[in-house]
Amino acid sequence: MARWFVRLLVVAMVLLAARQAASQPAWSGAAEGVVVLGRVSADRLDALGPVWYYQYGFAGDDIGDHRRIMLIRPHTRTDELSSAMGQRRDAVWLVGNEPNDPNQDAMSPCAYARFYRWAEDVASRSDWGARLVPAGIADADIAYAEAFLACYRRLYGREPRVAAWNIHNYILDEGASQYDVRTFQERIVAFRDWMDDIGHGGLPLLLTEYGVLYGSGCCDHPAEPPEPGVAFLAATTRWLQQTDHVQAWAWFCLDSRGGSGASQFNGDLLSPEGALSPFGQAYQRTIAERYGRE
Repeated sequence: MARWFVRLLVVAMVLLAARQAASQPAWSGAAEGVVVLGRVSADRLDALGPVWYYQYGFAGDDIGDHRRIMLIRPHTRTDELSSAMGQRRDAVWLVGNEPNDPNQDAMSPCAYARFYRWAEDVASRSDWGARLVPAGIADADIAYAEAFLACYRRLYGREPRVAAWNIHNYILDEGASQYDVRTFQERIVAFRDWMDDIGHGGLPLLLTEYGVLYGSGCCDHPAEPPEPGVAFLAATTRWLQQTDHVQAWAWFCLDSRGGSGASQFNGDLLSPEGALSPFGQAYQRTIAERYGRE
């Protein structure tokens, strides 16, 4: 057999394997997850159940046996990402965090399209099986998602490599209640309908942040009792479990305490002592109910 033909066959087999890996589902396993700020011991996650998690980056050791999702920030160096992708084959990578929020990644749709293309280029050299997912789009903003797609097509003449879509969903509009379950649901249904409209209905939808940020005294809002937030957590999580609009979701967050020991945001799943808070107990109950555990 000619040597050139053998080489061609090897290349074809590699490309086929890469395509098959990339075509595997972007999500499988436990749907419930949690956002982790800083480091935490595995037993804190174990107390919640079989949860997955992510942090705002990809450095450091994983936490116990819990599945970790990676996140790429705009300041990431190419060599760092390339090395990490090579070591974490077939991982799910969230490309950025809230690019449409001026207090987070703060990127125009076209700037985000360029950032996303950069992540694709690194993945194509480091791990064809990497599953790239657009950043958690704040407020499930369909207009921003559409503008990102349009700019990407205009710049590169093709569709972006999207393994799933990813949104954040807080009810923080002026005059609205952050405990408004109906608005929470309507945003998700609308985004899922949009995915159907653009031909992406077969892709997973991830909700990588939801919660109740106000109520711990932060953000120029007064402190509030935990009961309304706990009820919101239970209602929204059970709705997510009972419908098929979203394939995986992460509550914000496990523990938002800073150096002062005070929580930065409401909704922490852990108490200052490290036990499950009322929020954590409610989340753990919804997970136990789903998996038939006591």
